[in-house]
Amino acid sequence: MGIRIVNRVESLLCPRIPNLPWELGELLKQIPAGCVTTFGDLAEALGDLTAARWIAQELGSHPIGPWYRVVKRTGELAGTDSDRMALQRDMLAAEGLNFNDDGRIDLADCRWCDFTCPAPLRQLAAWQSELAVRADGTTEVAIPPLIGGLDVSYVSDNQAVAAYVEIDVASGATVFSATHHAEIGFPYLTGYLTFRELPIHLALIEQVRQEKPLAKVILVDGAGQLHPRRSGIAVGVGVVADCVTIGVAKHRLCGRAVSGDPEPLLELNGAVLGQSLIGTTSRKPLQISPGHGLSVASAVACVRAVWKHGRTPIPIREADALSRRVAKAAKA
Repeated sequence: MGIRIVNRVESLLCPRIPNLPWELGELLKQIPAGCVTTFGDLAEALGDLTAARWIAQELGSHPIGPWYRVVKRTGELAGTDSDRMALQRDMLAAEGLNFNDDGRIDLADCRWCDFTCPAPLRQLAAWQSELAVRADGTTEVAIPPLIGGLDVSYVSDNQAVAAYVEIDVASGATVFSATHHAEIGFPYLTGYLTFRELPIHLALIEQVRQEKPLAKVILVDGAGQLHPRRSGIAVGVGVVADCVTIGVAKHRLCGRAVSGDPEPLLELNGAVLGQSLIGTTSRKPLQISPGHGLSVASAVACVRAVWKHGRTPIPIREADALSRRVAKAAKA
């Protein structure tokens, strides 16, 4: 299940994006009566322990299958709803499970980990690692007259609006804009934003290219190469759509500052992959890193050229505002 990303790079075949809620449901079906598993066990079966938080949230809001057979790694019941926790306790007791005096299940006797699953997140992570090898982070690029911005706003959890805005660098005025409204088939997981937002970004880019050439440099709301696998959303957009991109993130996923300056360079595994920048009117830093097609220094220079005021550079700010307006109208 899922959608295939349209790929402009013939030698790089993009993966099929999995339907994670369906995969989770299939895992739950494998837990035998009288056994329990943990959120972490399910996450590891899907291919990445970081998915444990999403699994807890998903089962908390959309209980599917034998949801009650999932507990914390301590053997405690999860959640804050007392009625639901009482129901879970009764259902587990009916299957012969015993609780200790402190309300925990002894996992040593009933923990189920023997899942059969293709580990879809591991496959996606491998694709990101391959993508990172193809990303260019060294080319020096001059500040172009026009710089674009990409951002996404959500109509609902599974519908979104992507916006593309081009800004005249000299004046800061918007010279072109476009939006694309589409369904989103992948949840938000830390480190995997690419698979949630890349399809809608690519569809919007193809739409724009049918009207006009893209801006020479595009800012993308999200991480670039400063990413655990050096493959944030800006890398995906840049490599797959074959355009020059910069990741502009409010929060740093990884890496460390390598100087004591107010705007330090950011390093990951010995490589400088970005820089923390502070705007003229906002003291909250942004984490800037190349997506594809330019160096850290060039990325920083381009961002500075269009970050006159406010929390974010003008192209990102305008793309965010446009996508929000269209998403709000779609909700109405």
